[in-house]
Order: sequence, then structure tokens, then C-alpha cells
Amino acid sequence: MEKNKGKVRCFNTDIRLLKYVQRLLRVLEIETTGPRIRARKGVLLFDKKGGKTYRTRKDVYSIYVKGRDRLRFYRLVGFTIQRKKQRLEEYLRRCGLLETPPTGPPPNSPQPSH
Repeated sequence: MEKNKGKVRCFNTDIRLLKYVQRLLRVLEIETTGPRIRARKGVLLFDKKGGKTYRTRKDVYSIYVKGRDRLRFYRLVGFTIQRKKQRLEEYLRRCGLLETPPTGPPPNSPQPSH
């Protein structure tokens, strides 16, 4: 999940694995782009999280979930990693595709006594 842009991406050096993921998503009627080459073997990449630079040992490929299918991806697949789930939810809310959760206690719930 790309921060603030709502892109749902998957990267891997095994292009066959990405094609398999695409087929699984297609069964759920979720369309993707690619796979496309993201980085060639031997390229230096900077890992923002770890703050390290490293050289790729293999070509790196990516697929993207198409914009029109991001809500469907959220509903049918989603993320188990909370920060990725939250980013996708925030993006979908900004686009008006997901309702903002209500704040406070749910309706008709018992109110705490004082």
C-alpha cells in the first residue's frame, strides 16, 4: 500500500508467483496491471524503512490493483497488517468509497452509569 496515493501493489522477484496472484485476484473479479519490471538485477535500491541501500540480486517485478477495484480488494482480500489496512481505508474514505466509522458508542448500546 503506497502512502497517500492509495496504490495497492505487490512486488516479487518471482514473476510466476505474481502471475499466480493475478489469476487468484481475477477469480475475485479484481483486475491488476503487469507484471512489470520494477528494478533490474544489480540496481541499487534504498529501503526507506530500514534506511539501508542494497543491490538487487534479481529482477524485481510488480503488479498493481486497478483503481476501480481497490474497494473490491479491500472487501474481499484486505490486509492483515494494520498500517496497510488503515492506509487503504483512509484512501477509500478520501475518495468517498468508504463511510467514516461513527465515533462514540454504537447506537442502542447501554450507556455507562455515573
